[in-house]
Amino acid sequence: PQQIGFGLVDAMAKDLGGDSPAGQVAIVTASLTAANQNEWMKHMKERLAKYPKLELVAVKPSNEDQKLAFEVTRDLIKAYPDLRGVFGISSNAFPGAAEAVKQAGKSGQIFVTGLSTPNDMRAYVKDGTVKSVLLWNTQDLGYLTVEIGEALASGKLKPGATAFTSKKLGEHKIAGDNVLLGDPLIFTKENIDSFDF
Repeated sequence: PQQIGFGLVDAMAKDLGGDSPAGQVAIVTASLTAANQNEWMKHMKERLAKYPKLELVAVKPSNEDQKLAFEVTRDLIKAYPDLRGVFGISSNAFPGAAEAVKQAGKSGQIFVTGLSTPNDMRAYVKDGTVKSVLLWNTQDLGYLTVEIGEALASGKLKPGATAFTSKKLGEHKIAGDNVLLGDPLIFTKENIDSFDF
């Protein structure tokens, strides 16, 4: 959760111009009770402290509905004329938010970043509405999950271990009962066509 939360904020900061970005930002989430998204938002708020000129003005749910995410983002654009960025932190919220920014004619003025697949966001990246899309590496996640399962079943991975060395992916830190995959992938105009999922 920390890597995702920090990664989202760092991507937005980069999209807005680097070390000292300024402006109002908002989050469009799936729901206000989604445990994973609340963890991500906790770390996003923590990371926003690194960028004191970024002001989080709203967190709005979209109920895993792309059309509602579009409407919520459209309302945010009207309510906050100085809005510079929108985080879409679910696979439905992100394309809905991007479409609202595009239809408002604000591409390049309001930046949208979030979590989704490259196939769902490719058009928005190509037209400049979105500069960066984050997601965990699904292939590496699948590989590591199977490898961890085998290591647990065979007794090679014991309770209390602090690291796991994957044959293919190298060493991974263990936090509690979580094996950490690593930093999220970032899809940009330069690399998005290399991915098809």
